[in-house]
Amino acid sequence: MKEIFDSYLNSYYKDFNDLSIGGYERSAKFYNSFYREFLPEDKNAEIADLACGAGQFLYFLENKGYKNYLGVDISRQQIEFCKKMSINRVEEADAFIFLEKHKNEFDWIVLNDFIEHIKKERLMELLSLIYASLRKGGGVLIKTPSMTNPFSLMNRYIDITHEVGFTEHSLKEVLDMSGFKKVKIKEALYPIISLKSFLHRIAGKISHFIIRMFLLAEGSRKIKVLSREMIAVGIKENEGK
Repeated sequence: MKEIFDSYLNSYYKDFNDLSIGGYERSAKFYNSFYREFLPEDKNAEIADLACGAGQFLYFLENKGYKNYLGVDISRQQIEFCKKMSINRVEEADAFIFLEKHKNEFDWIVLNDFIEHIKKERLMELLSLIYASLRKGGGVLIKTPSMTNPFSLMNRYIDITHEVGFTEHSLKEVLDMSGFKKVKIKEALYPIISLKSFLHRIAGKISHFIIRMFLLAEGSRKIKVLSREMIAVGIKENEGK
């Protein structure tokens, strides 16, 4: 699999991501919409971005004033691209091996579009390692496709390296099983920054209403997240809580 990821930037990633400065600026607006309610006020918080890709989230953290962040990716090509973009707080490493070496070191660990790449049989291992690498009171942030939305099937199968898909219920289940508390799942809503994005938001609300009616007709359990992507947060609570 590492051979695939070593050429991942050219074989897949660049075709679905705008790697210009303008693209990084737009991504920063997206991340601000997704995460602003969760990110720590302390700009010195230790934050690890696992599978950091081309560094868009790291660019966002830098521009928000965070000082102690680190991007980790198994792809040498992506790490080299980060450095070309002057995003230098990066390390080429397998996430599992990296986490084994960094116990109780981070305040937050972030997984943007990463967890769906992990084989199901290693999923609990990854989350347990993340839990062990967090300090007490630290948290994990996850963005991943939401399979409750039927149109997310494209996201699930568009990339050959995707291994598993989640609903809000299955994602909460694995976080609960890994020991995380105060687990919250919410829709990943992209900000309205143009007329086009406004129309997308309206169209999304209409399609979500239709999907919800179909799910109710089928007797499905209550669904809160119908966006094509979702955000999850879980906290490693202090002892005694």
